Amino acid sequence: MVEKKSKSMCSGCRDDFYNCGGATGKTNHCWHYDDAEIVKGIFVGTWENPPYVNKPVIKKLSCYRKERGCFIKLPDQKSRKKTYTMKSW
Repeated sequence: MVEKKSKSMCSGCRDDFYNCGGATGKTNHCWHYDDAEIVKGIFVGTWENPPYVNKPVIKKLSCYRKERGCFIKLPDQKSRKKTYTMKSW
């Protein structure tokens, strides 16, 4: 089943402001919305350290942006099993 994108997936995005009219009240949607695709990934805050294996997988649009963090797209479920830790030399 192919999931349809909706503006509810923009919730929390920095540019969601434009879906509600923007500063002038004349815009009806964000300019990134038309080209956006649905992707699976995790949201990581700038204060969090790896590994990110226990973060919940969420579906967002490919253009999703949020302050003080980033949305990391996951190519497939296999990548979730890999842990990213720093090596001590």
